[in-house]
Amino acid sequence: MKKRTLQSLLVLVLAVAALAGAFLLFNSRKSDAYMQVVPKDARVVGRMDLKALMKSVELDAEEVSSALQLRSADEVAHLGIDLTRPFVGFLARGDYMGFAACVSNDAELTETCRKWQAKGVCGEVKTQRGYSWAVVADQWLLAFNTKKALLMGPAVGESQTQLMGDMFRYLEQKEEESGVEMPIFKALQDMDAPMAMAANSRAMSSFGGDALRGKLGVREANDLIMKLGLNISPKSMELEAEMEAGTEKVEKAIETLSEGFGKIGGALAAQTSRGSIAWACANIDGEKVLGLMRSGETLRTLLLMMNLAVDVDMIIKAVHGDVAIELNSQEDYRLGQIPAMRLTAELENTDFLKNADYWVESARERGGVQLVADSPNDFCFSYAGTEAWFGTKDNLLYVTNDRSMITPTGKGWIEANSKEIKGKRLYVTLDVQGAKRSLASFMDIVGDMPLERLTLEADDIDEWKLTITGDVKKLLTIEH
Repeated sequence: MKKRTLQSLLVLVLAVAALAGAFLLFNSRKSDAYMQVVPKDARVVGRMDLKALMKSVELDAEEVSSALQLRSADEVAHLGIDLTRPFVGFLARGDYMGFAACVSNDAELTETCRKWQAKGVCGEVKTQRGYSWAVVADQWLLAFNTKKALLMGPAVGESQTQLMGDMFRYLEQKEEESGVEMPIFKALQDMDAPMAMAANSRAMSSFGGDALRGKLGVREANDLIMKLGLNISPKSMELEAEMEAGTEKVEKAIETLSEGFGKIGGALAAQTSRGSIAWACANIDGEKVLGLMRSGETLRTLLLMMNLAVDVDMIIKAVHGDVAIELNSQEDYRLGQIPAMRLTAELENTDFLKNADYWVESARERGGVQLVADSPNDFCFSYAGTEAWFGTKDNLLYVTNDRSMITPTGKGWIEANSKEIKGKRLYVTLDVQGAKRSLASFMDIVGDMPLERLTLEADDIDEWKLTITGDVKKLLTIEH
């Protein structure tokens, strides 16, 4: 039951994300009037083209009805909503979400609401100010007429009355009063994904992006636009993200941010072991990255603490090239045990080793922290029962929490996919099935969902792609 609930939740999240990212490029045809409900002050807009989505995932009508938890394809055809037209979505003032659709038959939509009412999902449909209104799932308001339907929320109590006023205004507004000419709408003109979204910089505050806004010097809403496009096939989902600068100042700031990151060479893919469940790699200039780390108060404080034991600043400055972090779970690891971790970095020099004797002596005098030199290039650090090993080999820096990981075995699945890695700015991959076998908490989240691998990659600092592979068609049509 718990796994089914988690699977149902993921399908629901995918559906809501698709609708929240629903937006169709506006044109002047009368049948597109429902798109004019998008307000001028919307911070997020998007689209979902269900017809294109069905084709890309190879879903038939019966499978769509199963995914939507409807009894039959005939019920889908008589919802009263034109499913051949893309859905429209937006984030309005007050952080209310709005979803709009083209109405094919208002009588059928009214009947659909009555069926929902019998199931306890929807309230009674009432007519007011030329529209049919109903409360859905206690916190959402639905309004529709013969042409368009608008669902907004969540809102309760007096907030619903205020929201109803906003909704009526959105439903009645003319093209020139709507948000169809906003820059975030135009930013989507080059996106052809069946599900897409664009957000201005003000939306970042709602999602914890104030630090990024500050770093890039963003002041106005359209100084920076985020674009997302989701493509789905029977065996994979690809979410592509792109930052689009609205001013030369922001564009320059993005370039400055990317200066500390080069293109991955890929040699560290061979510095992995069998049993890898996750691996992340980037190419960095240690001295430039250290400057970025010092600009943040939290990281600056962490650096000060670490420098009490070893000269971390000097070690970071010596890094020049690929840096990789591997999460590994050997076959004899118990379920839920902390996996072995190993950081590997290409070095420009090993000058920091000249201070090794001073590190060891300082640790001995300070007490609490133990630092033992296993060789001139290899050290064991221990504190409060926790051990870590670090050192250099073949001009590579290694840091690990598991002694067996000091020398990688190679011949793992990371090395086999090294061609995918070379030339990227960032590459992060996770073996979902391996993580399920090794991490109890991850198994609780994923359950028996038919996923194989998650991969996050960046061709540039402002262009990202997340790929999820597995039986996506089964995931979307799974029985709840």
